[in-house]
Amino acid sequence: MKKLLGYIFLSFTLLFVSATVLSCIINDVEKEDLPVASLTVAQSGDAFNIAFPPITNMKYANIIRQSCASDLFESGITTVNIGQVVPKDVNKLKTSFIFEDPYTVSGNYYRYYIRYFNGSIYTKTQPTVCREGIGSSLAELTVTSPELTFEWNEQTEDYILTLDTDVTLPADFTELAVLFDNGENTRPFTIGTPTANVVPATDSYIDLQKRLSLEFLDVQITQKGLIGIRSNDEEGEEYTRYWWTISKDATMHVNYTDAAGNPLAKPDNCAIFVPSTQNPDNGFDFSTSRLPLFIQ
Repeated sequence: MKKLLGYIFLSFTLLFVSATVLSCIINDVEKEDLPVASLTVAQSGDAFNIAFPPITNMKYANIIRQSCASDLFESGITTVNIGQVVPKDVNKLKTSFIFEDPYTVSGNYYRYYIRYFNGSIYTKTQPTVCREGIGSSLAELTVTSPELTFEWNEQTEDYILTLDTDVTLPADFTELAVLFDNGENTRPFTIGTPTANVVPATDSYIDLQKRLSLEFLDVQITQKGLIGIRSNDEEGEEYTRYWWTISKDATMHVNYTDAAGNPLAKPDNCAIFVPSTQNPDNGFDFSTSRLPLFIQ
């Protein structure tokens, strides 16, 4: 009964997110870069405020952060998708959106660019001038070697992914999600919610057949790790902001049974296949395969 109640809670949570976050069908065509002049970064306490205008028909915008140990940004550059901004009404876009990044550290250098999506193609800005970090910690999960188990049973049509390791989220992060990649895009899907910042392995699971969005069904997908999700959806705000933690690699054990009921060995972290049902697109975009490397 406890597992059933937990699953029902997760189902309603995910359906709410699906209804709130607009859909995004990914197209591999990109327009030319937008100028960076309209993108500003300002210090506010121990955070950077990234302000940017919308584009026409903006469905969402991803905030991309690049970091480097040197302000020259010549090598050792790390590019991370740190969050997403989703307008609540694409027909009434604000003149400017603001995304706060409190998750930098002194001694490292950072710069940002915005990747927009209008429903069919991406458009991105050039990166900002780099700045030294001003915070004291990155947004990271606290867990040493996270593990998952995927029960893949074609005979009983069960496709259940379970968290095997307790995971601690940073303060203010309210969901733990598993990342899946379908060869074109990477998206997070919620697998658990925390109690006092800890997502317990007990009762943290997801029925992939019911929760994966359509483009992740009927194709081979691979597990790409875990992230925490934080959101800000205040009443009266014209857009919702989502923050991602840095992704954490996870080991996914696979217990596979074929349609005849025969258990067959599968290696950890192998590609999996989940047949389709009618599920909504959850609207999140954590892809990094198309993030360009800017070198001055």
